[in-house]
Amino acid sequence: MPAVPSLTARLAAFRDELGRLLAWRDRMPQGRLWAERLNELRFVRATLAWEDFLEETFLCFLRGARPSSGTTYAVSVPPPRNIAEARSLAIGQGRFGTWLNEAWTQRRASDLFGARNPYDALAAQRFSEIRVVRDRIVHRSEYSRARFQDLIVSIYGASRPGWTPGRLLSDTSAGSSVLESYVSFLDAAARTIAT
Repeated sequence: MPAVPSLTARLAAFRDELGRLLAWRDRMPQGRLWAERLNELRFVRATLAWEDFLEETFLCFLRGARPSSGTTYAVSVPPPRNIAEARSLAIGQGRFGTWLNEAWTQRRASDLFGARNPYDALAAQRFSEIRVVRDRIVHRSEYSRARFQDLIVSIYGASRPGWTPGRLLSDTSAGSSVLESYVSFLDAAARTIAT
Protein backbone atom coordinates (compact mmCIF):
# COMPACT_ATOMS: atom_id res chain seq x y z
CA MET A 1 0.00 0.00 0.00
CA PRO A 2 1.38 3.48 -0.87
CA ALA A 3 2.26 5.94 1.87
CA VAL A 4 -0.63 7.27 3.92
CA PRO A 5 -1.45 10.92 3.12
CA SER A 6 -0.45 13.36 5.84
CA LEU A 7 -3.11 15.17 7.85
CA THR A 8 -0.37 17.44 9.20
CA ALA A 9 0.58 18.51 5.66
CA ARG A 10 -3.08 19.16 4.76
CA LEU A 11 -3.58 21.24 7.88
CA ALA A 12 -0.38 23.22 7.25
CA ALA A 13 -1.39 23.96 3.64
CA PHE A 14 -4.84 25.12 4.76
CA ARG A 15 -3.44 27.34 7.50
CA ASP A 16 -0.88 28.82 5.09
CA GLU A 17 -3.67 29.77 2.70
CA LEU A 18 -5.67 31.37 5.51
CA GLY A 19 -2.56 33.27 6.59
CA ARG A 20 -2.07 34.63 3.06
CA LEU A 21 -5.69 35.76 2.95
CA LEU A 22 -5.50 37.45 6.34
CA ALA A 23 -2.25 39.20 5.41
CA TRP A 24 -4.21 41.23 2.86
CA ARG A 25 -5.82 43.23 5.67
CA ASP A 26 -2.66 45.37 5.78
CA ARG A 27 -2.89 46.09 2.04
CA MET A 28 -6.58 46.86 1.69
CA PRO A 29 -7.55 49.92 -0.37
CA GLN A 30 -8.86 52.99 1.40
CA GLY A 31 -12.22 53.06 -0.38
CA ARG A 32 -14.91 51.25 1.58
CA LEU A 33 -16.57 49.66 -1.46
CA TRP A 34 -13.25 48.34 -2.79
CA ALA A 35 -12.37 46.90 0.60
CA GLU A 36 -15.79 45.25 0.88
CA ARG A 37 -15.46 43.64 -2.56
CA LEU A 38 -11.98 42.39 -1.75
CA ASN A 39 -13.24 40.97 1.54
CA GLU A 40 -15.88 39.05 -0.41
CA LEU A 41 -13.14 37.60 -2.63
CA ARG A 42 -10.96 36.77 0.38
CA PHE A 43 -13.91 35.04 2.01
CA VAL A 44 -14.74 32.96 -1.06
CA ARG A 45 -11.07 31.94 -1.28
CA ALA A 46 -11.18 30.90 2.39
CA THR A 47 -14.29 28.77 1.80
CA LEU A 48 -12.68 27.16 -1.26
CA ALA A 49 -9.62 26.33 0.83
CA TRP A 50 -11.96 24.89 3.49
CA GLU A 51 -13.67 22.66 0.93
CA ASP A 52 -10.29 21.43 -0.33
CA PHE A 53 -9.18 20.77 3.24
CA LEU A 54 -12.31 18.74 4.01
CA GLU A 55 -12.03 16.62 0.88
CA GLU A 56 -8.32 16.01 1.40
CA THR A 57 -8.79 15.03 5.06
CA PHE A 58 -11.53 12.59 4.06
CA LEU A 59 -9.01 11.00 1.70
CA CYS A 60 -6.41 10.89 4.46
CA PHE A 61 -8.74 9.21 6.94
CA LEU A 62 -10.01 6.76 4.32
CA ARG A 63 -6.40 5.80 3.58
CA GLY A 64 -5.62 5.19 7.26
CA ALA A 65 -4.14 8.48 8.44
CA ARG A 66 -4.37 9.35 12.11
CA PRO A 67 -4.52 12.79 13.67
CA SER A 68 -1.57 13.84 15.81
CA SER A 69 -3.61 12.83 18.89
CA GLY A 70 -3.33 9.22 17.68
CA THR A 71 -7.09 8.75 17.61
CA THR A 72 -8.21 6.11 15.15
CA TYR A 73 -11.51 6.17 13.29
CA ALA A 74 -13.09 3.01 11.97
CA VAL A 75 -13.84 3.04 8.27
CA SER A 76 -17.28 1.57 7.50
CA VAL A 77 -16.39 0.69 3.91
CA PRO A 78 -13.73 -1.58 2.41
CA PRO A 79 -10.39 0.26 2.47
CA PRO A 80 -9.67 2.03 -0.81
CA ARG A 81 -6.65 0.73 -2.72
CA ASN A 82 -5.60 4.16 -3.96
CA ILE A 83 -6.41 7.85 -3.83
CA ALA A 84 -8.81 7.64 -6.79
CA GLU A 85 -10.88 5.02 -4.96
CA ALA A 86 -10.73 7.07 -1.77
CA ARG A 87 -11.96 10.16 -3.67
CA SER A 88 -14.82 8.17 -5.18
CA LEU A 89 -15.83 6.92 -1.73
CA ALA A 90 -15.55 10.38 -0.20
CA ILE A 91 -17.71 12.03 -2.83
CA GLY A 92 -20.32 9.30 -3.08
CA GLN A 93 -22.82 9.25 -5.92
CA GLY A 94 -22.28 12.76 -7.31
CA ARG A 95 -19.60 14.13 -9.60
CA PHE A 96 -18.24 16.26 -6.78
CA GLY A 97 -18.72 16.79 -3.07
CA THR A 98 -20.73 19.62 -1.58
CA TRP A 99 -18.21 20.09 1.20
CA LEU A 100 -19.37 23.54 2.26
CA ASN A 101 -22.76 22.08 3.13
CA GLU A 102 -22.09 20.91 6.67
CA ALA A 103 -25.11 18.57 6.74
CA TRP A 104 -23.93 16.81 3.55
CA THR A 105 -20.39 16.52 4.91
CA GLN A 106 -21.63 15.13 8.23
CA ARG A 107 -23.75 12.54 6.41
CA ARG A 108 -20.75 11.47 4.31
CA ALA A 109 -18.62 11.24 7.47
CA SER A 110 -21.28 9.17 9.23
CA ASP A 111 -21.67 6.89 6.18
CA LEU A 112 -17.92 6.33 5.90
CA PHE A 113 -16.73 6.42 9.50
CA GLY A 114 -19.79 5.77 11.62
CA ALA A 115 -21.14 7.91 14.43
CA ARG A 116 -17.71 8.53 15.96
CA ASN A 117 -15.75 10.55 13.43
CA PRO A 118 -13.49 13.61 13.27
CA TYR A 119 -16.14 15.82 11.67
CA ASP A 120 -18.36 16.37 14.73
CA ALA A 121 -17.16 19.99 14.81
CA LEU A 122 -19.28 20.62 11.71
CA ALA A 123 -22.41 20.62 13.86
CA ALA A 124 -21.68 24.21 14.92
CA GLN A 125 -24.25 26.78 13.73
CA ARG A 126 -21.43 29.01 12.49
CA PHE A 127 -20.95 26.75 9.45
CA SER A 128 -24.49 27.52 8.33
CA GLU A 129 -23.73 31.26 8.60
CA ILE A 130 -20.58 30.84 6.55
CA ARG A 131 -22.49 28.98 3.85
CA VAL A 132 -25.24 31.64 3.75
CA VAL A 133 -22.68 34.43 3.30
CA ARG A 134 -20.77 32.55 0.61
CA ASP A 135 -23.96 31.63 -1.22
CA ARG A 136 -25.03 35.28 -1.27
CA ILE A 137 -21.67 36.26 -2.80
CA VAL A 138 -21.69 33.61 -5.52
CA HIS A 139 -25.44 33.35 -6.23
CA ARG A 140 -27.77 36.19 -7.11
CA SER A 141 -30.97 34.25 -6.46
CA GLU A 142 -33.87 35.57 -4.42
CA TYR A 143 -33.42 32.58 -2.12
CA SER A 144 -29.80 33.46 -1.29
CA ARG A 145 -30.75 37.12 -0.83
CA ALA A 146 -33.55 36.23 1.58
CA ARG A 147 -31.36 33.83 3.57
CA PHE A 148 -28.64 36.50 3.81
CA GLN A 149 -31.16 39.08 5.06
CA ASP A 150 -32.39 36.57 7.66
CA LEU A 151 -28.78 36.11 8.78
CA ILE A 152 -28.31 39.88 9.15
CA VAL A 153 -31.43 40.03 11.34
CA SER A 154 -30.22 37.09 13.45
CA ILE A 155 -26.81 38.71 13.98
CA TYR A 156 -27.85 42.32 14.56
CA GLY A 157 -31.45 41.95 15.75
CA ALA A 158 -32.78 44.08 12.89
CA SER A 159 -32.60 44.45 9.17
CA ARG A 160 -29.72 46.48 7.73
CA PRO A 161 -30.95 47.81 4.37
CA GLY A 162 -28.26 47.92 1.71
CA TRP A 163 -25.90 45.59 3.52
CA THR A 164 -23.95 43.30 1.24
CA PRO A 165 -21.84 40.31 2.21
CA GLY A 166 -18.79 42.55 1.85
CA ARG A 167 -20.26 45.05 4.29
CA LEU A 168 -20.98 42.27 6.79
CA LEU A 169 -17.51 40.77 6.39
CA SER A 170 -15.91 44.21 6.88
CA ASP A 171 -17.88 45.01 10.04
CA THR A 172 -15.57 45.49 13.02
CA SER A 173 -18.18 46.38 15.67
CA ALA A 174 -17.17 43.27 17.66
CA GLY A 175 -13.45 44.16 17.59
CA SER A 176 -12.04 42.16 14.69
CA SER A 177 -13.81 41.97 11.36
CA VAL A 178 -16.49 39.38 10.75
CA LEU A 179 -14.24 38.01 7.98
CA GLU A 180 -11.39 37.47 10.47
CA SER A 181 -13.82 35.88 12.93
CA TYR A 182 -15.06 33.41 10.30
CA VAL A 183 -11.52 32.61 9.14
CA SER A 184 -10.39 32.03 12.74
CA PHE A 185 -13.38 29.74 13.22
CA LEU A 186 -12.45 27.68 10.14
CA ASP A 187 -8.87 27.48 11.36
CA ALA A 188 -9.96 26.20 14.77
CA ALA A 189 -12.30 23.63 13.17
CA ALA A 190 -9.49 22.42 10.89
CA ARG A 191 -7.16 21.98 13.87
CA THR A 192 -9.88 19.99 15.67
CA ILE A 193 -10.27 17.66 12.67
CA ALA A 194 -6.57 17.14 11.98
CA THR A 195 -5.20 16.98 15.51
